[in-house]
Amino acid sequence: MKLGDFPMVEALVSTRNHLIGQRDEGKIRIEIDGRMLAPDFTNQVAPAIRLELGRMIHDIEVQLRGLAVDVD
Repeated sequence: MKLGDFPMVEALVSTRNHLIGQRDEGKIRIEIDGRMLAPDFTNQVAPAIRLELGRMIHDIEVQLRGLAVDVD
């Protein structure tokens, strides 16, 4: 990793950690025009939202590896 890459690496690691927390511990709620959708609907789409968060985490890890950062 180059010293000049540090700010980008720091931002990517911070974002990755936030997304992991949201995926693993976050509560999913969906609002439209200030009204929450029914919990049954939210529970049905929650796995898809978590899957998308996982894809975003993977994309960040690919970027980090491209910067020669070891991701555990």
